[in-house]
Amino acid sequence: MKTIYDNDTFFETIKPLLNDNQAVSFVVKGTSMKPFLKDGQTEVFLKAKEAYKPLDMCLFKFNQKYVLHRLIKINDKYIFRGDALYTYEQVDQKDILAYVYQYQMKHIMVRTEAFIYKFKVRCYLFAKAIKLMLRSMVKGKK
Repeated sequence: MKTIYDNDTFFETIKPLLNDNQAVSFVVKGTSMKPFLKDGQTEVFLKAKEAYKPLDMCLFKFNQKYVLHRLIKINDKYIFRGDALYTYEQVDQKDILAYVYQYQMKHIMVRTEAFIYKFKVRCYLFAKAIKLMLRSMVKGKK
């Protein structure tokens, strides 16, 4: 049986589980993490860990909402961005609930710590940066 909860109720329910080092899973909603995660088609599996690192997909609270985006870099704050977005979110470590350690789409399980997965993510982000640079150069010539 499939049960659907509003986001706030759902995430407030799983927070204690994550704080207790338990794993949780849910089907993603939204398109900000395309092409890796697809709306209504990808189930993500999350758990908390002590140290988050760049390229981790993390669940965090930002502006009173729960967001699942990729950790881009760490300085005095943690900088996140959706793979399909160009805007960033800056949060404190205390606002991060968990990270995606694996996800499943079309009966294929992807482990996010695997070398090939991280390689694909790096290639995608590099191509995205080149696209953004070229776009800004073309706009600058007009």
